[in-house]
Amino acid sequence: MAGTYTDQGAGVEAWEYAIFQGSKDMIATVNDLDVEGWHLVNIINADRGFAAIVRRAIDPLPALPPGTPPGWYQDPSPRPHEVRFWNGMAWTHNVGRGSEHGRDAPTRLPPTPGLTQP
Repeated sequence: MAGTYTDQGAGVEAWEYAIFQGSKDMIATVNDLDVEGWHLVNIINADRGFAAIVRRAIDPLPALPPGTPPGWYQDPSPRPHEVRFWNGMAWTHNVGRGSEHGRDAPTRLPPTPGLTQP
């Protein structure tokens, strides 16, 4: 589970969300994730035990020049996508590689191993 909250253009910080399955060392894992900018939001009772929802502030991708029309452009993120959709004002979560499309947070921050961010 992953997502982002943002209020484009209002100077409000955007957040990237992720989830990980809990373990006996959940507190240590949350503390370790804090070093990478992730902060605990909630702990939920999941099918296979507990899961933690975490978030971190998004480091926005560089904007395209004003007036750039909406469309698919080369993905400027450090993630392994070929293209990302620009909506005319900001990069979106929509990404693609070949004929496959998916979603990924529009951030310069690299993904964190162990977190589920579909």
